Amino acid sequence: MSTGQLSPDRNIDRPAQTGQHSSWRAIWKILTSFDRGKISPYMAFRNSAGMLLSLSLGASTHVAFGGPAAACGALFVSYSDGSGPYRHRAFRMIATSVTIAFAAFVGGMSHQYRFGVGVVAAGAAFVVGMAAAFGETALNIGMVSLVMLTIFSGQQLTMESLLSASLLALLAGLIQTVLSVAFWPVRRYEPERRALVLLYLELGRTAAEPIKPGDAPPATVHMSQAQRALRSLPQDGGDESLRCQSLLNQAERARLGIIRLLQMQAALERKRQLSEEGETLSQFLRAVGRALEAIGESLLSGTGANLLDDQIAKVDELIEGMRLLPSGNATSPEGVTMKDMLFQMDALAGQLRAAADLATGSASLHGVSFGLPSSLKSWRLSPISIVATLQANLNFRSAIFRHAVRLTICLTIAGTIARATNWSRSYWIPMTVVILLRPDFAGTFSRGLQRIAGTIVGLIVATAQIHFLPTTVAVRATVIGISVSFCCDGWAQQTMASLRWVSRQRSC
Repeated sequence: MSTGQLSPDRNIDRPAQTGQHSSWRAIWKILTSFDRGKISPYMAFRNSAGMLLSLSLGASTHVAFGGPAAACGALFVSYSDGSGPYRHRAFRMIATSVTIAFAAFVGGMSHQYRFGVGVVAAGAAFVVGMAAAFGETALNIGMVSLVMLTIFSGQQLTMESLLSASLLALLAGLIQTVLSVAFWPVRRYEPERRALVLLYLELGRTAAEPIKPGDAPPATVHMSQAQRALRSLPQDGGDESLRCQSLLNQAERARLGIIRLLQMQAALERKRQLSEEGETLSQFLRAVGRALEAIGESLLSGTGANLLDDQIAKVDELIEGMRLLPSGNATSPEGVTMKDMLFQMDALAGQLRAAADLATGSASLHGVSFGLPSSLKSWRLSPISIVATLQANLNFRSAIFRHAVRLTICLTIAGTIARATNWSRSYWIPMTVVILLRPDFAGTFSRGLQRIAGTIVGLIVATAQIHFLPTTVAVRATVIGISVSFCCDGWAQQTMASLRWVSRQRSC
């Protein structure tokens, strides 16, 4: 069919997709999106256990608003939980515990002055909006603290009750922290090792896949995650710490070698030359992928030395086969390409052997000392960098500053409406604004849709529980625990989506 003619099956039989239909499909996709990679049964269980334990502790003290304060403290701190290194996890969760307890106290104090509530909430909203400039951890802590301040600003408590409730919120957060890092003494490097396992498995999976134009280099995400997981290790000189650093170092070098060989393979295919050499290179890359996967599995299980030896032997065999090909000794441009290819293959094989020895524990680390790149050594902000970041973002050209102003205005309006209506639990109005408003439109829109759908589902479940289930403490505690286990990963997923957008704005 010549260019410009209508194709019957493309233009006639298939109905036109209107903007209205595509919009509804987009909305439905947002509501039904589900990421199985975010599922973490163990983390869900410990967060639910911490929530129920804190709720029981708060209720048993008979402090006014003590049960809800402890429950909120445990719930909000659980949003800072994760599967990363224990050191980072403990810092995040302790910082969140202290911040939400302070926010609860400030919110309760501001309730005594009706005008003071609006002023305190507006100031806190601007600070929290600007916290997005300092990354995911600061944004998470700021958002849950602002929610806590909003909740307590709607409670009429005496000074003694307010102080006790704030301390209960702090204690509940510390309980969640203890549950999260309980295995730190016995499984000290487990999160770092898990990040390395995922990195090596991903490198093995992508080693034989051709590089597509416009795609990121292989294992970019997994490499970044492993670097973040290991950034606190240079301060620790133990053998296991050095082994993890060495494995990351070898993975980085192997990744660069794989990328270079994939580029050479693509060049050979474009020129349609050296078909025998190209086939040998393809076999080599597949063997490298199997070896990398074997290294990852060995790190995961602690065994597999014989399997690793077999995989490395296959890699060496293919290198010797490539060396015997006639083009390897030619002086033509093809011969120069072959020599470069053999050099990269030899280097990659050496990196595989080193990584295999590290994975099986046969490599000696005596006298080894090195650190990660300086950009990854510290995850704490210095006062100078804080001031510089604020100065760079305190203008309307900054998306973060515009978000802070927008959050301040919206929260002020919502708080004014809540105080004017004087409804029971009217603090839900400003609290919903805090939860929904994100730095980007897409995040706010999808979060709003999911909030509406979640509220409807929650009302249905709560109504069914009240009417059809026994109204006992055990039943209600079970329903609360199940609900908590389902809600935590959704918050993290939405936060990561917003932070990716913010990071792109910061880099512009």
